[in-house]
Amino acid sequence: METITAVYPSRTKSISVTGEYCELNCSHCGRKYLKHMENISDTLAKGKRQYTSALISGGLNDRGYVSIEKHIRSIEILKTWGWKINAHTGLMPASAMEKTASAADRISLDFIYDRETIEKVYRVDFSPSQYLKTIEEVRKFKEPDIHLKIGLFGGEIKGEFKAIDVLSKINAKNLIFLVLTPTKGTAFEKCSPPKITDVEKTIALAREKLPSSKLSIGCMHPRGKYADELGLICLKHKLNQIVMPGRNFEKMALQYNTNVIIKRECCVL
Repeated sequence: METITAVYPSRTKSISVTGEYCELNCSHCGRKYLKHMENISDTLAKGKRQYTSALISGGLNDRGYVSIEKHIRSIEILKTWGWKINAHTGLMPASAMEKTASAADRISLDFIYDRETIEKVYRVDFSPSQYLKTIEEVRKFKEPDIHLKIGLFGGEIKGEFKAIDVLSKINAKNLIFLVLTPTKGTAFEKCSPPKITDVEKTIALAREKLPSSKLSIGCMHPRGKYADELGLICLKHKLNQIVMPGRNFEKMALQYNTNVIIKRECCVL
């Protein structure tokens, strides 16, 4: 019998080290997602509560990374609570990455391998090679958890297949798919999510190219019927995890002779 993990990350606290501020104001986010994160100073003041782990991120600076390395002492305090830490860093330079990777349990990285998508979404002139270099830098300390956003180009597929090909060549061990979710108040609010058939083609290619890697659907994806369709894709292509699946997921899993394991923390922890 196959197994798959359904993730409901109620025990992981999302923390921002920049509050609601992001220097880049990216097209798909528009600083909106930062509003749902807790400022790290508030976390320290409120204490452990029911949580057992944290996702630490924040807004990007003009060099494309979150300055988590300035908050190592705060991370050390969270670790004394017994919390596991996932740091979502961006294109962090080597010296800052060494400090952050040494303090955190996991390092999560976005991976974009299409220059036009980078320019459209982030409105900066980063190169795809910078994303690849960041993976290499993290690997000096631990294997990164790589995030690939499907449909990031305003809901269109552009560069995802090339990214998967590159990731297969470097033998990526952990790949988390996110799916563009048009959000009110952002530049992409009037876009549509990528076609579910395109999402399936992307995921099928990844499973073919990375047959032994851990593949997951992460927390950013449309809910409702779309989530049900994502769950079906996970089962068909033998993904390892899905975060916040649709209501019918466990019933569908039975049809695929698949046992569902429930997890209450961030999918990479």
